[in-house]
Amino acid sequence: MMADAQVKRRVGKQWEKMFPGFELWRPLRLLRRIGPVLQGISLDLARSGTQYFPSAHVHPLTMKFPVVSLGLDHRLLGKTGIQRRISFDDDVDTLLAAAADLRAQSPLPLDRYPTAAEILDAYRSFFGSANLPTGPTSEIETLVLLSALSGSPERQTIAVDFARSLVKSWRHAPDGFDSADAWLENLVERADNVDALEAFVDEQAKALKVDKLKFASPFGPESR
Repeated sequence: MMADAQVKRRVGKQWEKMFPGFELWRPLRLLRRIGPVLQGISLDLARSGTQYFPSAHVHPLTMKFPVVSLGLDHRLLGKTGIQRRISFDDDVDTLLAAAADLRAQSPLPLDRYPTAAEILDAYRSFFGSANLPTGPTSEIETLVLLSALSGSPERQTIAVDFARSLVKSWRHAPDGFDSADAWLENLVERADNVDALEAFVDEQAKALKVDKLKFASPFGPESR
């Protein structure tokens, strides 16, 4: 079955029903907000137009970006470890099984709001499984900036120390900076200005039209 607008909306509503803590934000995009972070379930169209790939992801509102990104993206995998395709005409039992598998595979919980600690740990884990670049990445910035908004000085210190250990491997200074250390110190200064960070997050939420999401949870100390 080819996915026209009506089919996309029907399938999106089916997934919204299976994940009642999320809101159908776009026809194939479910979202909820945890303070400065968006957590989502995306149903990415396959080239055929008759199937889609379910995935769990996050988007940090500390990052200036024109669309909701697929950060820490985890696509649903089959038993062989290959990305699993779901057909738009699959029956309810198939969808329920796919939703259960996505819950089990997702690095972050989907049946409850993830805590600030869990989100920060997920970003740290990203660097344990990826080949590190020789320059700044949005994930490093996100880790440090989110830690500053978590309300925990200890977590911010841990995040900055972790980032500093990664920066040591960089062979070239980031654009606009004389050294990697200078880039990191600039990032730390941004993290220390929590008021400006919170204002930026609010601006991004409005720009992406996610400031009115029905499902939202705090990210500060009370969520740790």
